[in-house]
Amino acid sequence: MQKSVELSPKDTEGNCNLGATQNDLGELVEAEVSFMKALEEALQTDILRY
Repeated sequence: MQKSVELSPKDTEGNCNLGATQNDLGELVEAEVSFMKALEEALQTDILRY
């Protein structure tokens, strides 16, 4: 999952999935960073409009 996000850092879904995996592993700080990246990208790409 980490490698996928490294290859495509603006991938909203990838960052969200990475955050969920990190959360499941108890990596809460890292998960928050990944979720914030996903949210920031979603806001920039109008994905939240629909």
